[in-house]
Amino acid sequence: MTLDCLDQETRQSFVARRNLQFGIWVGRRLGHREDALALYARSVMDADYAVTGPDDVIERVYEDLWRSGIVIRRHDLVAELIRVEREVWAELRCTD
Repeated sequence: MTLDCLDQETRQSFVARRNLQFGIWVGRRLGHREDALALYARSVMDADYAVTGPDDVIERVYEDLWRSGIVIRRHDLVAELIRVEREVWAELRCTD
């Protein structure tokens, strides 16, 4: 699976696309590249099915970052998720 495949798959779904972009952001901080980055981003997308809302995604990436020795506050992850959400909203408004 490549990032291009995931990009096409999520183009029509706002939440899936937001989670993909957020997963890429986190995956890069974890040092993932290429296929590993795509797999990690997909795992973040899949994490969103545990509970309604983004809390499951935030908890998932927080734990991944913590286990990797990257200290970040949940508040900062929420802020980044909101930034990504706004970016995705702007992208999708510009497409047919």
